[in-house]
Amino acid sequence: MSTHKDETATGGAVAKMSMPTLTAMVVGSMVGAGVFSLPRASVSRRASWAH
Repeated sequence: MSTHKDETATGGAVAKMSMPTLTAMVVGSMVGAGVFSLPRASVSRRASWAH
C-alpha cells in the first residue's frame, strides 16, 4: 500500500483542479444562488408595498 499524500484512503488518485476552474466554480455557485434568491426578494418587496 502506498503512503503518498496525493492518494485517497482507497488508493485512487486525487483529482487536481486549476485555479481558473476553481474560480469559475465559486463564481458560478454565487451567481446560481443569486438567481434563486432574487425572485424571493422581489416578491417580498412587492408584498410590503401592497400594505
